Amino acid sequence: MGSTSGVFFNKKVEGGRKNVFLFAARPFNGFPIIEIRRLDSHFKSTIQRPLPALDEMTPEEQAHWNDPTKRLQLRDKIAEIVAIFPSDLLRTKIKESVPLAFKNYPLSCQIAEWAYALMLQEIGDKDKEEREKFLNNAKNLFGDTNLIQEALFFKAGILSKNTQHICPMTSYCDIKFEKQSQ
Repeated sequence: MGSTSGVFFNKKVEGGRKNVFLFAARPFNGFPIIEIRRLDSHFKSTIQRPLPALDEMTPEEQAHWNDPTKRLQLRDKIAEIVAIFPSDLLRTKIKESVPLAFKNYPLSCQIAEWAYALMLQEIGDKDKEEREKFLNNAKNLFGDTNLIQEALFFKAGILSKNTQHICPMTSYCDIKFEKQSQ
């Protein structure tokens, strides 16, 4: 079996910075949800080859690993949406498009972008931390946006402990949201 030190498994991850997740669709109270779980340590044993460290990845592999340039392009696109579209128009575009997003990857991505833009319009001036993440192109900037996109694509609900940013976006997109108990 290969080494488990690398991008996914390293001492920082084992030491508490557990930021690798598994996603699964499953039923909850009669509705499909996307379940997110931190990667359990026993899952490492299923990996059959050594995992590369970030500096050992090829340029092609790195292009698929949270590329700051791609994030910046998306951030700039969302900044343009925020500047051009008033919130009432974004709400209308989202509401009209949500029924068409099931199994439609490009549209589910577009709606998630609109939802993030609308959330920025509504809470951006009150939430300094989120505004700074946006302005600085932070590496975890679009995590909730990705979750919204997947829920739209799979026509699923979301169960999450975090409500701060995901809750407004689920309400815009008419996605069933359940707060998970701590």
